[in-house]
Amino acid sequence: MFYVMSVYYIGVVLVYIEIGIAILIAIFLFKKILSSSPSSAIKFEIFCKKCGYRTGGLKCPRCEDPSKKQRWR
Repeated sequence: MFYVMSVYYIGVVLVYIEIGIAILIAIFLFKKILSSSPSSAIKFEIFCKKCGYRTGGLKCPRCEDPSKKQRWR
């Protein structure tokens, strides 16, 4: 009987520890969300920084090094 009760209490203590860890993680993530800017997670450049050509977030075809171009054959 003592064994069953001790296992039960250990299980309850583990649940409380898990709840505490989950609360700490939630607080950390909430602080992280509040400290970051609203657009930082999806930041990408629409225009090329060098020539100003509209790229839509992709590599600029005008400024890309010709020696590094891939040949799609």
